[in-house]
Amino acid sequence: IDPELPDFVEIDPLRIKQIIVNLLSNAIKFTEKGKIEFSITVLEKISDDKVKIRISIKDTGIGIAAKNQSKIFEAFTQEDFSTTRRFGGTGLGLSISNQLLSLMDSKIQLESELGEGSDFFFDLILESSDSSLFDFNSEIKRPLYDSAKPYITDVTLTIMIVEDNSVNMKLAYSILRRIAPNSN
Repeated sequence: IDPELPDFVEIDPLRIKQIIVNLLSNAIKFTEKGKIEFSITVLEKISDDKVKIRISIKDTGIGIAAKNQSKIFEAFTQEDFSTTRRFGGTGLGLSISNQLLSLMDSKIQLESELGEGSDFFFDLILESSDSSLFDFNSEIKRPLYDSAKPYITDVTLTIMIVEDNSVNMKLAYSILRRIAPNSN
């Protein structure tokens, strides 16, 4: 995480986590050996209270052929049928993540080479603050990341995990337990 990242940003934590969990799950699924790198980088400090950041999930997995890169963002589409047979999944995650990002005036971008891995990333322009927990409307701003505290502690949620890979399902469950410890 970039040390230049402001202490507080205004963001929809549930949606951004949904997108990140999907991208991380894909990276885990398609990287049988090597590494996965998650990063948050400040691209530009637009003003005292606005910042442009990049969230990136880079892996050394199977990669995606150039001719197939645009179609993997379509619903129910994967790179090819052998990918579906080998790794499973419905091909909905990237499409849903991109729809969520479009509501935030962003989109998933991809740099990939077949056999070399992939870098899925997106940029967001966010309201930010380094000094105050409160904005002019007295609304509490939340830290983008605070590993010491779960984000959702005061409500009970029922969450359904739809994943056909048992390892990914356990990972998603573990992540959700940290984010929302009171969930069912």
